[in-house]
Amino acid sequence: MLRNSRREFLGFALATPLLGGTRELSHRPLVSVQDFAQFPSLLTPTPDFFVRNHFAIPTLDRAAYRLQMRGFVEREVHLSLADLAALPSVQLTALLECAGNGVGVGAVGCARWEGPLLRDVLKLSHRKPQARFVRFTGADTGSETDAREVQYSRTLPLAAVLDDRTIIALGMNGEPLSPEHGAPARVLAAGRYGMDSVKWLRTVEILSDPDNSFYMTQRFRRVRQDTLGEVLDHIKIKSVIVKPFGNEPVRGSTFTAGGYAWAGPERVQRVEVRVDGSAWAAARLESRPQPFSWVAWQFEISRLRPGVHNIESRAVAESGARQPEQRDPGRMDAYELNQIQRVSFFSRP
Repeated sequence: MLRNSRREFLGFALATPLLGGTRELSHRPLVSVQDFAQFPSLLTPTPDFFVRNHFAIPTLDRAAYRLQMRGFVEREVHLSLADLAALPSVQLTALLECAGNGVGVGAVGCARWEGPLLRDVLKLSHRKPQARFVRFTGADTGSETDAREVQYSRTLPLAAVLDDRTIIALGMNGEPLSPEHGAPARVLAAGRYGMDSVKWLRTVEILSDPDNSFYMTQRFRRVRQDTLGEVLDHIKIKSVIVKPFGNEPVRGSTFTAGGYAWAGPERVQRVEVRVDGSAWAAARLESRPQPFSWVAWQFEISRLRPGVHNIESRAVAESGARQPEQRDPGRMDAYELNQIQRVSFFSRP
């Protein structure tokens, strides 16, 4: 079980709105957020990587595991872990973010994933011409407040899973997947919010029409004026401040602030920082930004006077997209929370 640090608890408790509608860490289902202790490292250590489950972690026998492929295919296919491992494997460094990750909360992380491309797996079943969508169903089941018995699944357009950024992940950070991260096999849909990277994958079903299952129609949709709108897809531009942590005391007149920035399938072009309402100034990026990943940034603050100060950060993508100053007031859902973060800290002599 992931450790629950004081920073995890505070970050989780103070975010609004919070993951899964709760203000406390949950063990059943398991919900855990990271504390960014690895900063400025590119990779989040697996034990610190966030977990957002809907139900209890299912117990799957690796030896007996079979991935079923069905639907609009010429033939159904059942693949063991050995079958999946025998396919050509790729490594992919990619960020995952929970669609409900609050501003400044650690329900985000970046890892190196390994496994076969989904398009290579799909070739084994010879999809039919009517194929338009792919539904992924996990082994986790349970109840929601508005659904008595439901199995977790998500559906993507066929075109979205035929590129080189969607894999069936068997490994994470050089090790086999752990149970809380979807062992023995999960989807990794880089550039999309975490709900599309289905864990404990049991079936891959080819569909001809849009999916009307629970997690496609009742969850993970934009809501405006109490009306369900578009299905969530790509991760939005965002940055977080991880140094200083909120209300952290800082000694001296100089301080190096820092954090991470990401832009889903795009590259981050720059990160800007503002201290105490001053003009925005460019931060230093610690590596060359890559799509589907994140980049660490740092910013030197000088001439700090004793007292309370505020720091804000905003990221800008190559396309010109940038973080909004505030949350869209018309949004009634708890997703895509990428408004600018503001952190207060104390400076002491």
